[in-house]
Amino acid sequence: MSKFIVIEGVGGAGKTTQIEKLKEKYPDAVFAREPGGTEAGEKIRNLLFEQLDNLDPVAQLYLVHAARWQNIIENILPALEARKLVICDRFQLSTFAYQVYPSGREDVLEHILETQAQFLAATINPHYIFLDVSPELAAQRIATGREDDNDTFDSKPSDFQELTYQGYKQGLVELALPHTNIDASQDIESVTQAVHQAIEEVISQDDPNKIEE
Repeated sequence: MSKFIVIEGVGGAGKTTQIEKLKEKYPDAVFAREPGGTEAGEKIRNLLFEQLDNLDPVAQLYLVHAARWQNIIENILPALEARKLVICDRFQLSTFAYQVYPSGREDVLEHILETQAQFLAATINPHYIFLDVSPELAAQRIATGREDDNDTFDSKPSDFQELTYQGYKQGLVELALPHTNIDASQDIESVTQAVHQAIEEVISQDDPNKIEE
């Protein structure tokens, strides 16, 4: 199969819910998350979140990309080489939305474009499923306990959440990412059906991650 799927969206979009449902539907798939996913990556994740307000955006990028590369080497590439389906909670698009876009800095953008090329050179060519929901609705869901897929980034003020939402939309264009946009304002079952359909369509396509022998 050798397919790489990334589930993306702001905190409260329903990523956690959908990934849990995907674990039921695809029990043989390899699931990963970012930042983290490995022993070293989880330590980097903790450091990143503990020092978030003290770190320059470029420093944040280096930490995120260090964790990502370890995730690629330990989890993602071996799974793709074994012809497995890989499903990751966040990837490069989140980095653009949370670090690059809010900073408004050209040097940060240049850095992520360089690393994007490096990841693609490593045969990493994911298809993104973006759970599209307004920051306002996402915040309501978190407040009422419907969704718990928020993290340290998502605890920032509402104006930052609006910036990251716009960052997601811009990142899909700026990074030229293959993606499926899903209206995540729908009820859970409707979103689940749309997510499953999108993944099945990707699975049925020619394999972009084929490992040459």
